[in-house]
Amino acid sequence: MYVGSSVNLSRRLKYYFSKVNLTRNTKSKIHNALLHYGHSAFSLTIIENINVTNLPKNQIKDLIIKREQYYIDLIKPEYNILKIAGSLLGFKQSPDTILKFKNRINANNSMFSKSHSDETKLKMSQMKIGKLRSEETKLKIGLTNSRKVFIFTNEKIKIKDFNNYSEAAEYLNCSIRTISRYINKNKLYNKKFYLFTKNIA
Repeated sequence: MYVGSSVNLSRRLKYYFSKVNLTRNTKSKIHNALLHYGHSAFSLTIIENINVTNLPKNQIKDLIIKREQYYIDLIKPEYNILKIAGSLLGFKQSPDTILKFKNRINANNSMFSKSHSDETKLKMSQMKIGKLRSEETKLKIGLTNSRKVFIFTNEKIKIKDFNNYSEAAEYLNCSIRTISRYINKNKLYNKKFYLFTKNIA
């Protein structure tokens, strides 16, 4: 005996009458029995017809699985490999099946055997935390690694220059953002210094 359930019984029957489907899973006792003895050696009995009218989909599935489990426990059908209705708990795929599954996933994965660029990894990381940077922000970040910073007194006398924003921020004990803000606004930093990206002397 074998106990099963379905929302669409005609589709379920078509599945069991398809030799292609039956031969796909050689671990299934009912599949092997149908192939070995033939369909004429078996009969089908609908042991319960469940009224699911006006029920939401999630409740329909839960109700059907619950009733299937009831009959599995009651009848103890020998062709049911899985003793828990709607679960693959305790079912082990063969190594060949696992390999085929992995190959199918890899074949459908456009990034298989490839790696993301550092720029793409950065974007992905930012997307994960919900802070995808704007083009303006990315430009500013790029500038920190390429533009020099010149520090002048309030009388526009140069006192020091740096290779990038990071060095200037370290020297003034502030953030890169602060450096960028004072450069853009052309305001005195700490009431002592002007910051520029070019030598105005």
